[in-house]
Amino acid sequence: MKKILSKLFLLMFFILNVSLLNAQKIKVDETTAKMSQGFKKGLRVVIPGANAKDVEKAWKKLLKDFGGKVSSSKGEIFSDNSTIKSFGSNSVDIYAIVEGNDDESELTVFFDLGGAYVNAAQHGGKYATVEQIVRSFAVDAAKEAVSAELEMAEKALKTYEGDQKKLEKENGQLKESIEKYKEAIAKAEEDIIQNEKDQEAKKLAIAEQKKAVDAVSKKLSTIQ
Repeated sequence: MKKILSKLFLLMFFILNVSLLNAQKIKVDETTAKMSQGFKKGLRVVIPGANAKDVEKAWKKLLKDFGGKVSSSKGEIFSDNSTIKSFGSNSVDIYAIVEGNDDESELTVFFDLGGAYVNAAQHGGKYATVEQIVRSFAVDAAKEAVSAELEMAEKALKTYEGDQKKLEKENGQLKESIEKYKEAIAKAEEDIIQNEKDQEAKKLAIAEQKKAVDAVSKKLSTIQ
């Protein structure tokens, strides 16, 4: 019973997490934050359900699409000379910092145009582009995290269903055993009644036989 309750609690936890994610719209905010080059303008997004390690791995994979040289140092991911098509032929350096825990992660990204970092006030079009890049990444990362949770929840559900079938089978076996026990008890009760009748008949037979024994004994004593 404790094992079943534990699995049920885990499933409810997954369902609650998915419900919270569905109710939360992922939003990218402009920010000024500290990174390796000082305090710079960047974009910040919170990714629910995704742990920092998975987000870092996914972000590095995305950076490869921009053709830059990707490296990591002191908690910062750097992509040198990346290319974003809508920016034209000029390359851009991309810095990213991922923080968080197993429940959610915070991704902060900085796009260095070469002296200026992309921001909404000075680079409206470019900012809209990188905002969409960051948001799309965050949505995909969040969906990936929930998909993993869904897979675990489905496995738990299959386990519950298996447990239920076992319980149903056991229930049937127990009922069958009860019926057999009932039949055995009924047969034993009948046998007891018959046994008691047989005992009474045997007592009468014994009494009659004692009379016969006495008669033969007396007969024997008369012989001289």
